[in-house]
Amino acid sequence: MLFDPGQPEKIQPVAHTFDYFLAGLKINYIAAPASTGWRYLDWYQHTGQYLVDQPEEFSQSHYNEVLEPNKVDALNSLLKIPPTTGCIKFAPASVFYSGWSHADYMLLFTGLIKKYALRLTFLDGWQTSLGCVMEFCLAVENKLPCFDLSNNKISCAVGLTMIESVLPKLLAVNLPIDKLQNCVTQLTEAVVK
Repeated sequence: MLFDPGQPEKIQPVAHTFDYFLAGLKINYIAAPASTGWRYLDWYQHTGQYLVDQPEEFSQSHYNEVLEPNKVDALNSLLKIPPTTGCIKFAPASVFYSGWSHADYMLLFTGLIKKYALRLTFLDGWQTSLGCVMEFCLAVENKLPCFDLSNNKISCAVGLTMIESVLPKLLAVNLPIDKLQNCVTQLTEAVVK
């Protein structure tokens, strides 16, 4: 059961709802950048870094230029992904709950992957998103198959290379990479096994 009484109170009704509607089903989990991705890197480099000291303007610009377009892209991608026998498509990047932190979303979505995912499909730019990278690590750990939008399999080694190639780009605009680096370490250990 995805719902856990020990979860933060704001997550419980959402987890309970997913358990109700997904009971007996499996999902093709569509991992897409929500608040990050290539769009975020471009926005941060040209706009966001200049708004860091203006939280309201930063948030509004980020929502308009990154979050909303990423949500639209995630929903449009559902039309491009062919159906998979035995599961329904689920795009969490299109889900937004006011007041939720990244940790709240990850608690819910990692639970969804563990309980309901049959496979994961990663959209363009996933390797720039901490959430998507964490979902990729979870998929590797749970031996769930991962694919790109063209239905090409993404192996652990290929995913690792994709993530590593992004790190210098993040550093170039002074974005933190420590959590991504932790995922790189985890995936490197998985490749060596």
